[in-house]
Amino acid sequence: MQTHYDYLVTGGTGLIGSTFIKSLPAGITVLVLTRQKHPKRLDKVTANLKLISNLNDISDDTIIDHVINLAGEPIVDRPWTESRKQVLRSSRIGVTEQLA
Repeated sequence: MQTHYDYLVTGGTGLIGSTFIKSLPAGITVLVLTRQKHPKRLDKVTANLKLISNLNDISDDTIIDHVINLAGEPIVDRPWTESRKQVLRSSRIGVTEQLA
């Protein structure tokens, strides 16, 4: 049986992702990739949400209209040293490769 989502939002529990999801009208269906089990930032959301922790949790017959990729290590919590830049880069490239 096919499942349909209006959006897949990776990093949907972060500041930008949660703000975007909260702005959606009631009735919109959103699949959220997150490491958090009970994200407080998504309290009082009017969209229909399903949380997943791994992209492999999406079945092959799932239809997704839009993908918004915001996943990755936080960028404002520490200085951008050369090693930190590599971590930031890798965390974004890995998810993007999985999505593709």
